[in-house]
Amino acid sequence: MQSVGQGVGMAAASRMLGGCIASCLPGTTCNPQTGLCDTLPCRGQCAANEICENDRCVPLAPLIIDQRR
Repeated sequence: MQSVGQGVGMAAASRMLGGCIASCLPGTTCNPQTGLCDTLPCRGQCAANEICENDRCVPLAPLIIDQRR
């Protein structure tokens, strides 16, 4: 039972330092306020040129610069 006690102690120490109780899985991030892992939008799967909308990765709209003056 020593490993269970060590695990509980490590979780408590992590929480006291503002971390999560456990290691967060890919697609989640630590919420320092609750100590729990929160799901990222689209589970963090969007590429750099995409955004998450309604749980789907969609391409960013092209930036159009009006140069008329």
